[in-house]
Amino acid sequence: MRIVKITLLILMLLAIVATLRAVASRAIAAAKVLVGEPLKEVVRRRVDLSNGGTLEVRGRSYNGPHGLPYAWDITYRPAPGANVEEAGFWGGGDPSGDLAVCEIDKLVVVVPFQSHSLFVRGAAGHWNWFDLTLPGKAPAEELPRYAGGSKLTVEELHRLEPLYDTPGRSLGPGPVVPYLMQFAAARRELLVDYDLSFIRRFRLRLEAPADGERLKLLGPTEPPAKTYPLVLDVPRETGCTTVEMFQSGWTSARP
Repeated sequence: MRIVKITLLILMLLAIVATLRAVASRAIAAAKVLVGEPLKEVVRRRVDLSNGGTLEVRGRSYNGPHGLPYAWDITYRPAPGANVEEAGFWGGGDPSGDLAVCEIDKLVVVVPFQSHSLFVRGAAGHWNWFDLTLPGKAPAEELPRYAGGSKLTVEELHRLEPLYDTPGRSLGPGPVVPYLMQFAAARRELLVDYDLSFIRRFRLRLEAPADGERLKLLGPTEPPAKTYPLVLDVPRETGCTTVEMFQSGWTSARP
């Protein structure tokens, strides 16, 4: 009788182990679905800067069911033999990872054309990330979060509220994301275009101070005539290098 009980106990333990293995296998499979397969590097570009530093941009594709189909990340080596710095990363819904990298005095400014993220290596030698997503009609209590991402003040965000009024419809409470960013290096000016509707577009002018630690709102302007595809209209300047990750097909109105 005792032998029978021991045998049954062993069989029960084996059944429990098999069940746990099956559950673990399903959990691992579910985790793979949630996080997707590993990102596959598809393109890499390197830029040697006049200050002796080297910037590398890597594009990777994502084949999972969630997230964005492309991911981009930037690394920077300030001098040969120096440690590599993680400058930043962003996602994109299309393969346009094109960007401009500009050197202004002690600053290194990286401006992805189609992203909400700006990356600046400040005079102190560390990287700052600026999220240019605007709050739109967000409640007042959410403004400090947007101010923290953009490094603008809450007062500056309040000044933008009239821009969200669009003809023909009212803007919902969701965020307003940039569709095009450009940089005028000579005056350290970032120009960011936003598209609220087919008939409503505006442009922000922001200044990057000499230390690169925050942005200053210079004011909104109405952008040039609405065009499709997107147009790069900020003049090319010495100290800025355009990095094309793929054959972009950008239309340019720049001299």
